[in-house]
Amino acid sequence: MILNENEFVRINLNKYKLEEYKRNKKPYFFDETKKILRPKTPEEEVRQKLVKYFRKNGFNNIVTEVSLTHYKKWSRGRIDIIIKNYDSEPKPIIIIECKKPEFPLNDDVKEQLENYNKNVHAKIGIITNGFNCRVFSFEKKMKELKKIPKYQDIIKKNLSYYKNDKWKRPSFSKIRTNMVLKDFKDFGWIGEDSKKLYLPFFINLIGFIQDESKRSPKLLEKIKKIIRDGVKETSFSNYGGGRWDSRYRYFMIEDENGNNQIINISVIGSLKCKNDPKMGNRKGHTYLVVAIDNYKERHMSLELDLDKFIQIDDNHFIIWHNGRLTSGKGGSSKNIEVINFIKRHSSKLVNENNEIVLGRFDGTKEITWKQKNTREFVSNVIEYSLLRDKFRKFKKGRNFQ
Repeated sequence: MILNENEFVRINLNKYKLEEYKRNKKPYFFDETKKILRPKTPEEEVRQKLVKYFRKNGFNNIVTEVSLTHYKKWSRGRIDIIIKNYDSEPKPIIIIECKKPEFPLNDDVKEQLENYNKNVHAKIGIITNGFNCRVFSFEKKMKELKKIPKYQDIIKKNLSYYKNDKWKRPSFSKIRTNMVLKDFKDFGWIGEDSKKLYLPFFINLIGFIQDESKRSPKLLEKIKKIIRDGVKETSFSNYGGGRWDSRYRYFMIEDENGNNQIINISVIGSLKCKNDPKMGNRKGHTYLVVAIDNYKERHMSLELDLDKFIQIDDNHFIIWHNGRLTSGKGGSSKNIEVINFIKRHSSKLVNENNEIVLGRFDGTKEITWKQKNTREFVSNVIEYSLLRDKFRKFKKGRNFQ
């Protein structure tokens, strides 16, 4: 099941006003549950307004910032809000994780909530950024709800669930229909300025990446082993401070050194900007993005503008790259430096024109794992992304092989 932001539970916290207090010339809010002052932050504003919201809706046994050690010794972390029942020995019925307004409510936040509740055992969990909420029931299995339930509905288990229907890839015969195109744009997978000529291919490629009903083979050329793969909603940041929020296909691999790391691949539409103070003017293109999570670090490795780096040859779509790479404070590297580095480590990725070729697809066929060129594409994307990280370490003067 995929929910876009239009399907999240909406709450209006703007009508709840918070009085500000001063301490050492810094602003504070008054926490009405613990009767203390808390520094004014975007998250704290969401938290204190939520307390007012739930009190108005009949929930009065509320406490903020509760340490998990209250429920399990040596546990780490704090729960933003806990709402308890009215029994003689009150027990948690709702736990809430608050994020700042622009924070995405993805699977990372959902997993955080789920882990907290393993110690608390509440009936309902909520994640919110002050505008949108995702609401879950913890009865037996974590399931998403359509609305925030009232107190009596929680007690009587009168809950309204979303159907847990998994997303289904549209058939190849429908990838040119306006309905499918609208769905993919609504999910944020296609940029609004992408070339019409490319749209059916983008839908074909995205459908392949997002289709979790089809698992990858355990072995791919150049990849020692794929241990598992699947789909998750998450977010990754780049070196410029930008963020890519979406559903990613992840691959847990074993690399050449026997280490495990997770490669995350998605196709995402970029935001169209006009006279933006930070981004300036930018078209809404469609990007192939790859992020690496090796436990210590999770970061964007590749952001490839598909509207720019596609060649069409007799109904075949060729995805390539010019080696452009940015490395934090070090800025951009010369393309030829990157290309020569890639050549030394995997010459097959670079053609005679010094272009890094990632894949070639027949536009008249549905993209599937059964096709050799598809498996080569995934293998090339993973290898290229890992080599880009290796190049970054090389530029920083670290040891590498």
